[in-house]
Amino acid sequence: MFVLPEAAKARATAMGAGWAASLLMGAGQFCTNPGIAVVVEGATADKFVAATKEALAKTGPQVMLTEGIARAYHQGQARMKDRETVRPVTEMVSEGRSANPNLYETTAGQFLADHVLSEEVFGPLGLVVRVETPEEMHRIALSFQGQLTATMHMDEGDLPLAKRLLPVLERKAGRVLVNGYPTGWKWSIPWFTEVPTRLRPISAPPALAPFRSGASCARSAIRIFRRGSCRKVCSSTPFTTCPTGA
Repeated sequence: MFVLPEAAKARATAMGAGWAASLLMGAGQFCTNPGIAVVVEGATADKFVAATKEALAKTGPQVMLTEGIARAYHQGQARMKDRETVRPVTEMVSEGRSANPNLYETTAGQFLADHVLSEEVFGPLGLVVRVETPEEMHRIALSFQGQLTATMHMDEGDLPLAKRLLPVLERKAGRVLVNGYPTGWKWSIPWFTEVPTRLRPISAPPALAPFRSGASCARSAIRIFRRGSCRKVCSSTPFTTCPTGA
């Protein structure tokens, strides 16, 4: 989740509380759980983190679906706890099938240098990445592997940065939310984005076996090089210009 500077100035506290609610939904077991929040360093980042911490502190342990899922969460939290590149904000022990929320923070430089920090911890655990500049926020976006959902919180003054981030996030995630929180989804017709040659698999899957040798000139052949991309702008967006023209 990317919290752009102008949006942070306007509603950092509300976004912190909203992010916490999304992290806690279903004990953090929704597949679109937004485990990482990227914010610009400063007073607004402090407000965002404080609001998230306060909201998480009001929640007791939740029960996870299976012992295996709970054990994986406990191991993921322990892995995060042992990293020298993070600082604990809220840290609680979980036992059995229970899952207490945990919150950590780090800097952009440490995040980019330690790939373990970008690995998913399935459960109610959040990581705040503090960046110094919008350029660092862009570098963080480029560093991500494939995601189910990416989110931007923005105001009209954030449009230039949003237009830089959107093309990157569309290549990283199947769905991009603006001014909302995962899971928050609905069925929609996807936008199709051409997959660059460098991202295509060297060995075609069985479904594409007829295309391994030779080329097809049929009009529908191009579909094998497309993927769906869904954009969702929440009704609460305080401006009429969507950054889809990026």
